[in-house]
Amino acid sequence: MSTAPHAVRFVLLSLFAVPVFAQDRAAPTVPKHLLRMAHVVGQEAYFCQAMDMTTKMQMGERTMDMGQSTMSFFTSTAKSVEGGNATIEQKFTRVKAKVSGMAQVDYDSNDPESRPGPLGALEEMVGESITLVMTDRGKVMGSKPSAGFPTESLERSGMDLNQMLAQCVPEFPDQPIAIGESWVTEMKMPMGQMGDIHCKITNRLVEVEKGKAKLDQAYEFDTKDVQLPGGMQLKVDKGTGWTLLDLALGLPLDSQSTIEMSMTGGPGGGMNMQMAMQTVTKRVDAQAAKEAPVKTEPVKAEPVKTEPAKSAEKPK
Repeated sequence: MSTAPHAVRFVLLSLFAVPVFAQDRAAPTVPKHLLRMAHVVGQEAYFCQAMDMTTKMQMGERTMDMGQSTMSFFTSTAKSVEGGNATIEQKFTRVKAKVSGMAQVDYDSNDPESRPGPLGALEEMVGESITLVMTDRGKVMGSKPSAGFPTESLERSGMDLNQMLAQCVPEFPDQPIAIGESWVTEMKMPMGQMGDIHCKITNRLVEVEKGKAKLDQAYEFDTKDVQLPGGMQLKVDKGTGWTLLDLALGLPLDSQSTIEMSMTGGPGGGMNMQMAMQTVTKRVDAQAAKEAPVKTEPVKAEPVKTEPAKSAEKPK
C-alpha cells in the first residue's frame, strides 16, 4: 500500500445524457458519475491501516518462514483548501507490531513494557504527523513531516513518503464515468538503491448503491529498473485491490490491496523467496483509534518528493 486517510467529503454527481434526436428518446440513458473530493476544513476522521506480510524463503534444503504485521492508528484533519487543493494533517496516535521468524517482536505503543526491536521507527511515529497536499481528484502533490518524524529511517528502508500516502487513495479520473467503465493511473514504488518498480493501475467503477461507491483495482508491475544484489530476479505475480467510498459520510469506509511477488536466483541460483502483502485501511471511531485493533486475514505465501500530476486516461 493500498488505503488514505484524510478528512474529506467524496461527492458523486450523477450526470445524465440528454437525447438530441427524437428517435433516441426511447433509448435508456446511462448515468455517469463525477468522482471528486470536497474537503471539509476542521473535520477530523480516524483510521487504522493494517499491513500483513508473510515471507517463505528456501535455500537448498533449508526453509524459513517469516511474518510481520503492523497497525497504524491516525487522525486526519483538513487544515485548509485553496484552488481545489487541500492541506491535510495526518497525526499518528498508536502503533502495534508483531514479527515472527528470525526476529521476535510483540509491540504496542500503549504498553510501556513492550519494545519495538528492529521496528524502532514505528515507535518514533507516535505523536508525530505528516502534512500533505492533495487535489480534489486524490493526487498527492507533496508532503512535509513534523520535526520528530522518523523520515531518515524510512528513507534508509527505501520507502518514499509521497508514494506511501498516494497508495492509500485511488486517483479519480478527469471526467464522469459510468458503472463498468475504467480509467488508468500510474505510480512508481521506490525500492531504495535497488531502483523503482513502475506500476500501472486499472481502476473500475463497479457499483453505486445506497450512498456508497465501490472501485476495483488491478495492478500491472514493471520491474525492469530494479537491480537486486547477487543477480536475483524479481517478479510480481499478483496485484489487486478495491476501495469502498461512503458518500454519505464523505470518507473512505474500507479498502484492501494484495500483492504477491517472488525473488529467485542469488549465489548459485539456489534461493527462492515468495512474499505476500496485504494492506487494509478502515475508518474507525475515536475510541477504537486508541484501543481496538482492526482484524485482517493475512495472505499466505505458497512454498518454493513531489511529482507532477498525471492525467488519467479516458474511460474505456
